[in-house]
Amino acid sequence: MRLRRIVKENHGHDISQLSFFFKDDDSERSAQRIDTSNVLASVGGCQLSVYDNEHCGDHLDIMSNFDITPSHQKQEAKYKLKTACWFYKESGDALIATAGADSMIHVLSLANSEEMILLKGHTSTITDLQSHPLNNHHLLSTSKDGTARLWDLDQEKCLVVFEAKTALTCFHPSGNTFITGGEHGDMCEWTIPSLDSSISNDTPLKVFKKEARMLNKVHGSKYVDCIRYANGNLLTKSVDNRLHYWRPDTQNIIRSFSITSQKSNHSRFDVSRDGKYVCIGSQHGSVYVYDIHKGNLLAELCHKKATKAVRCCVFTRNCR
Repeated sequence: MRLRRIVKENHGHDISQLSFFFKDDDSERSAQRIDTSNVLASVGGCQLSVYDNEHCGDHLDIMSNFDITPSHQKQEAKYKLKTACWFYKESGDALIATAGADSMIHVLSLANSEEMILLKGHTSTITDLQSHPLNNHHLLSTSKDGTARLWDLDQEKCLVVFEAKTALTCFHPSGNTFITGGEHGDMCEWTIPSLDSSISNDTPLKVFKKEARMLNKVHGSKYVDCIRYANGNLLTKSVDNRLHYWRPDTQNIIRSFSITSQKSNHSRFDVSRDGKYVCIGSQHGSVYVYDIHKGNLLAELCHKKATKAVRCCVFTRNCR
């Protein structure tokens, strides 16, 4: 593995999330749609940038750039973005939802390079967005206002409000449940209720915390900052650089990974499409690649020009 390209964005802030636009072959998405696995989105400052990574890093050409700061506004902190996720529309357009400090979800059209939908409901910073694994119209958002919300993009409305004081979420591959992780190590499993009544009702359903399944605090009281499913199990990370691979049914830890770093680090890790590998960033600029099944470190990726904290990292489709 080698460093192929360095891109410096002009917003001067950390990159908070990276996301490839992968196609799920087993979803309802059209089998004839164009392969978009080379399209990469980055979120940093008040900007969302979309790149073409067709040549596996040798060329990273910018396709679109969105800045949500109103032209008359100078206080960028009020519009800083935290997260983004992709959606595919049968019309052939790619939509990307992004959100952050302004508490609204901005749904942008890549084909038209404009904002198509603005979802309002949260009252504080939105920290995480997740697209539904099996359809292209449901979106799950997480906010510092103490709620997670399930939205319908086609109807442009909130369907369910979950009483979840959480920092992030992760859908189960079935799309029927999701996991939340909190600032004090709390993790819960939530079941999405029947949406029949909420689709025809203007008032969203409410799901209270007592209805969630409390999971063991495998990270103690440490801030859980990333959750992923892999091979039917959970991979969870806390800011003290502990990564646990464990069974959600028995809640037994299968193995743990310790990332070498002297300081706490908020970093989104990624799991390869085949569920074999995990990559995770460190406070000092390195990216570690582990074999999930064997637990061994496969590579430490570093470069003298990359020494700042890695806030996120992602695999390409073929892990090259």
